[in-house]
Amino acid sequence: MVGLGIRSGDLIGVKQTSEVHSGQVVVARLSGPAGMEITVKRFLLDGSKVRLQAYNPVVAALVLDLDVNAHDQRSPKIEIEGLYCGHFHPHSPHSDW
Repeated sequence: MVGLGIRSGDLIGVKQTSEVHSGQVVVARLSGPAGMEITVKRFLLDGSKVRLQAYNPVVAALVLDLDVNAHDQRSPKIEIEGLYCGHFHPHSPHSDW
């Protein structure tokens, strides 16, 4: 999430919940035939379609159709782990931790 200022090695705060609203930044678990991935993206809901939008302009959004994905074993499944609450840079010389 380069656009949010999150860098490699940063720690993020997550409020554990499975209830989120369109427009919020979420921590999502994606699982499918290729394995599992945890990602931080803006969650946008439009009917049965979920768009996970990156803040990095070079990363394409992931669009999932929940109706199709529920029945297709090859499609990635999404599970919301929680809401992104903030981050800090533990490796920064200005960090208080």
